[in-house]
Amino acid sequence: MEKEAPAKAATAGEIADLLQDAVVTARDLARGLSPVDSDEDGLASALEGLALRTTKLMGVSCFLIYPKSVSIPDNTRAIHLYRIAQEAVSNAVKHGHARAVIIALESTDFELSLRVSDDGVGFDPGKVEKRGMGLNTMRYRAHMEGGHLDIEPNSPTGTVVTCTINKMNPHELQSSSFEL
Repeated sequence: MEKEAPAKAATAGEIADLLQDAVVTARDLARGLSPVDSDEDGLASALEGLALRTTKLMGVSCFLIYPKSVSIPDNTRAIHLYRIAQEAVSNAVKHGHARAVIIALESTDFELSLRVSDDGVGFDPGKVEKRGMGLNTMRYRAHMEGGHLDIEPNSPTGTVVTCTINKMNPHELQSSSFEL
C-alpha cells in the first residue's frame, strides 16, 4: 500500500494506532471495574500496579512496601482497601503536590493496616474537608470493613492516611461468640 498509495498507507497506519489505543483504553476501563484479582495476593498485585501507574503517568515516585505474607482472601475487603489507597494517592498528587508517595501494608495476627504517606504540602488538621466526597468515601469503606481511617500530618511535610481493619470479617465478628 505504501508504494501504490502513500497517503492512504499513512492514514491506515494512523487508524491502526487509534485502534490499538482504543483496545488499551477498553482494557484499562474493564480492569478499573474490578481492580483486584480474587486470589489471596490480589491486593498486593493491584497496589503494585497502582504504584507503577502513578510513577509512570503522574511523574511521582510511588512505592509499595509490604511483607510477602500479607494476603486477603475476601475480595470485597481487598477492593475496599485498594480504593482507599487509590483515593489517598490521588489526593497526595492532586491536592498535596507530592513528589513521592509510599503505600505500605502491614499485618499482625489480628489487624491489617494500609498506610499511604506522602511528602506533599500537607494540610491543616482543623481545615480538613469533612464534606469532601473522596474523604467521606474512604471513611465509609473503612467503616464497612469494621475499621477506621486516620488522616494525620507527616513529618516534616505531607500527609499520612492510615486504614486499619480487623482481619476477621466484621460480619463474622457480629455472629461469632467469644468465650473468655
